[in-house]
Parts: sequence; C-alpha cells; structure tokens
Amino acid sequence: MAASAAMKVVFFALLNIFSVVLIVSMNKTIFGDTINFKFPTSLVAIHSIVTWFGLKCASLAGGFTPKSFDHKPLILMALSFAAYNVASQANLNLNTIGFYQISKILVTPAVMLMQFFLFGMGTTLEVKACVLLMCVGVGLATVSELSITVVRFVVGMA
Repeated sequence: MAASAAMKVVFFALLNIFSVVLIVSMNKTIFGDTINFKFPTSLVAIHSIVTWFGLKCASLAGGFTPKSFDHKPLILMALSFAAYNVASQANLNLNTIGFYQISKILVTPAVMLMQFFLFGMGTTLEVKACVLLMCVGVGLATVSELSITVVRFVVGMA
C-alpha cells in the first residue's frame, strides 16, 4: 500500500472514530436533562433522513454511483437495521454512555457466536484475538459502571 493510500485509511479511520463519539455524545445530550427528548424512534428517523440526504448529496457530487437492487430481499435486512437502531437509541436513552458502549461492543462477539452455532461459520484465531482484546479494553475502560438495573440491562442487550 502506498504511503498516500495508508494516510487516507488512517484519516478516514480517525474521522469515523471522531464522528461516532460526536454522534453518541450528541444523542446522550439530546436524551439528557437539558433537552429531555425521550423519543428514540423519532431520533432514528431523523438520523435516517439526514443519512439519506448526505448520501444523495455525495452521489450527486460523484462520490459514488448508486446501485439498483431488488427491494424484496432487502426489506427484512432494512427492518432489522431499523429495529437495531431503535433499540440502540433506547439503550442510550436509559443507560450511561459506559454501559451503552459495553453493550454495543458485545454485539460483535454475540454475532460471532451466533454464526458459529447457527451456521457453523468460524473465524480465524487473529479475529478472535482482536475481538477478545477489544472486549478486555472496553471492560477495563468501563469497570466502574455500577448504575445498571434489570430493565436497563435488558434494553441494552436487545
């Protein structure tokens, strides 16, 4: 990989991290006592509209070429994605950012386990080591997370 291509990857990785932290912080502020917006489903709709608009602008500017798909097979995936986002926003609404981050990180090993037990699909030792390291890091960073209740835990694991 050329140096400029590597710098581009690093730039976009850092941009992704920055944008995720910014979005989570803004969402928590929106759900907090200052604004007190308690409608996670509406927030998901707002995020979806802004994402659609941004992608439409990017495609019109030549950033990518939209592809055409048969919509029927994608409906279940789209509904699953929407439900996941609503559950994620409800999790953030009810829980602290620390527990929210823990529950989001635990999605990856949960999907790995489901793929293994439901479809017999495994991963490489390197992937397992990376996921383990990621889980340990999040666990260490949020070890003081004590403000969890049964309801908040169930919503966080949804």
